Amino acid sequence: MPSPFPTIHRLNAAFEQGSADPVRITEQALQAASSRRDIFTVLTEARAGARKAAERLRSGKRLGLLDGIPVSWKDLFDQAGETTRAASRTTAHQAPASNNAAAVDLLEQQGAVSVGRTNLTEFAFSGLGLNPNFGTPANVWSPAHTLLTPGGSSSGAAVSVAEGIVAYAIGTDSSGSVRIPAALNGLTGFKPTAARVSRIGVWPLSPTLDSIGPLAHTVADVCAVMQGFGMAPAKFSGSLQIVVPTDCYGEDAEPSIQQAFERTLGYLKTAGCEIIRRQLAALAQLPELFAEYGTLVGIEAYRLHHAALAQAELMDPRVASRLQSNQSYPAANLAHLLNRRSQLQQLLRQELQGALLAMPTTAIHAPPLGKLAADDRYFAECNAKILRNTMAGSFLDLPSLTLPTGLDGNGLPAALMLSAPSGSDENVLAAGLAVAQALTGDTVLNEQRA
Repeated sequence: MPSPFPTIHRLNAAFEQGSADPVRITEQALQAASSRRDIFTVLTEARAGARKAAERLRSGKRLGLLDGIPVSWKDLFDQAGETTRAASRTTAHQAPASNNAAAVDLLEQQGAVSVGRTNLTEFAFSGLGLNPNFGTPANVWSPAHTLLTPGGSSSGAAVSVAEGIVAYAIGTDSSGSVRIPAALNGLTGFKPTAARVSRIGVWPLSPTLDSIGPLAHTVADVCAVMQGFGMAPAKFSGSLQIVVPTDCYGEDAEPSIQQAFERTLGYLKTAGCEIIRRQLAALAQLPELFAEYGTLVGIEAYRLHHAALAQAELMDPRVASRLQSNQSYPAANLAHLLNRRSQLQQLLRQELQGALLAMPTTAIHAPPLGKLAADDRYFAECNAKILRNTMAGSFLDLPSLTLPTGLDGNGLPAALMLSAPSGSDENVLAAGLAVAQALTGDTVLNEQRA
């Protein structure tokens, strides 16, 4: 393998130079994945696809940047002949999928080599990534003495990339499930506008909010994947205006996170970005709205998956409890949330006036796995805090990019989240490319691990 951390663009260069080929890269990925059952729930037959990619490489007929590149899929995506488990024991006897998810087909038609499906929080219903029944992969930045959470729910997706097993992974994000584990593991992650990538054949959590997005080492790699999903190439306009909300979404983050965020804003200002700090009414109203009416993701998750509670003894008790806690909300609450959502989306668009929204991706660091597993109250507090910033963007359907900005004072990855109103996906990615170049040169942060 040409690097300990293969990126899409590095592998393409290595293929063209003849220093790597899809078959060898795929074999290495499968070998590494086979020993990490905490990361992968299923390994797939990838060798035939790799051989075809190698033939196209030899004949000069490659299908694009994704051709021959190993990818992992969160275990919510149907793959023909396999049972989609959603990392739950309640799904053990479900029939195998008859077809691939539309997203799987789309990338495999461009030569992507699917090596397996990755672990997650059961039903994708937590931002911390723990799964007591399928195992929990540790955050790759864990210090020697303490294992940290990888974040969730796309825990295995993030670690499969951060460990260098695959160049990129595809996850889902309904409240932060791509962005949180990407941020905690020093990766780039993108939540597109929810309707941007087809969700046909993907296990749902919240039909209104579910979004499919990539996790990768660099913004450039994320852009390559989104182009594979049909998005136009990102083009930067040459100027960048950033709005920083002056409320609970940034200013009460853990001190080292806030310091890293301010450091990043300082670099961007020096690079010519205009930084505007002010309250955004659309965001400021969300905590009270959720407290009074419940969360859209919680209400929809209960409506979809309440039947699983008949097998609660097979479930993660915390997932079962969270589902059950949404039972009492009447249909009127869902209708009210959807109505207010539409109003607040319009308000935020007016408030931003073409600028990007910036905040720390998470308000807290990756908590220790041991304490999370042992203390229900601590788990609930951390889950609420770690979802807070990303959940706002999901509710308002903001395309949102998290990108690493270096290390904070604790030696852990710092992350910036850039967002914009629904449908502005290309603008967010273009800005992300510019920001990454200004901050880190869009390098691989995980190469700084000891």
